[in-house]
Amino acid sequence: MTVRLDDVAAQATARSLDDMLAELDALPESRERSLALDSIDALLQLYGEGLTRLVLAHREGRLSDALLATDDVVVQLLGIHGLLPKSAHPAELVQLGRRRTPEEEDDAVLALAVDGETQCQLCAAPIAADHRHLLDIDHRQLACACRACAFLFDGRTAAGTRYRLIPRRYRSLDATLLDGDVWERLEVPVDVAFVFVSSTTHRPVAFYPGPMGTTESTLALPAWDEVVARSKVLATLEPDVEAVLVRRARGAREYWLVPVDECYRLAGSMRATWQGISGGDAMRGTVDAFFRRLARYDESNRTAHVEEVCQTT
Repeated sequence: MTVRLDDVAAQATARSLDDMLAELDALPESRERSLALDSIDALLQLYGEGLTRLVLAHREGRLSDALLATDDVVVQLLGIHGLLPKSAHPAELVQLGRRRTPEEEDDAVLALAVDGETQCQLCAAPIAADHRHLLDIDHRQLACACRACAFLFDGRTAAGTRYRLIPRRYRSLDATLLDGDVWERLEVPVDVAFVFVSSTTHRPVAFYPGPMGTTESTLALPAWDEVVARSKVLATLEPDVEAVLVRRARGAREYWLVPVDECYRLAGSMRATWQGISGGDAMRGTVDAFFRRLARYDESNRTAHVEEVCQTT
């Protein structure tokens, strides 16, 4: 049975929890400390996702006993406190994958980044492993494209069409981009997310990668205009096909402008290596490997730019 707290007791418990977390974080590295932090992280991930689904269901008028009994994440959240409806039959969480070395994780991410298609999904022509992607604006679906189709649906030559060619621009953003209270005012409840501007709604849309793929947020992102004002390059963000990718897990502060298909690759990689509730070591290693790959792309692009400047001077 769950113990209920009045307002005063809840505030005191919150202060006590804050003190305990600070003391835990100050402990020397050990297996026990890592296990405790991972357990806290697991609970926060579960509560964040569960509460997001409950709020979304409430806003859309779908909140009911049937939803509480059938949504896997909500079931896990309610089960912790013995609040499950009698009709609920929670399944055990499935453990996926195995612990990999950092080198194996990098290889896994690179392999997952390839979709495996060998034919253009528009004209059926053979395509290489590093083929381009088109975005179906109406359905937000990716399509693999050969060179001819990629050129045909380039945004500069096919404006107003259903498909948009996803560009190949990679740019690391200032690590202080979301400093201060900007991150809190964005109201993004997770540590890894991506945001793009939708051309149909004319507003930024946030997505959260997780064990079920990507979850679209209904949050308004109230501080988005301020984020754009802090970085000139974000004013050039192409709607639908380019995104801002955010990583703030465990002290990281990484922000990238990337093609939107890279964000879906990351989501697929995270889903394929997800373990338990919080993701586990394999998933976190996959995310590390993915961002190392982005850094290599960024370094390669900067080198190419320097060489181009040198050749023209």
